[in-house]
Amino acid sequence: MEVFGFDEVAQDMDILDAKSSQAKVAMHDIGDKMTDRAKSSFKAVLTQRTGQGASGIQNEKTDDDVVIGWSARPELHGYFHEIGTYKDPPKPHLRPAFDEMENDFVRQVQEAIT
Repeated sequence: MEVFGFDEVAQDMDILDAKSSQAKVAMHDIGDKMTDRAKSSFKAVLTQRTGQGASGIQNEKTDDDVVIGWSARPELHGYFHEIGTYKDPPKPHLRPAFDEMENDFVRQVQEAIT
């Protein structure tokens, strides 16, 4: 007995695997751009510019996602700039970076998988 079609399925799976790898690269690329944009925004809203806070904005990449946020102390104070405190109003930098680049992110990943 001979089974037909598995060669085509294997070829299709190879194509999908290559496209998913391209999507991961695109996702990591736009994650780096969002991180850079957040750092730039953070520096722009501060009255004192030491540079330490922006260095606390980092991203962690896995095969499935990119997580952008603040590293542990001493740079944790960036979190409080983002959400504000009872003394100071919020000076967001991560949210605007995401909002600004969200459409680019979706477009680049879609282009990579189509």
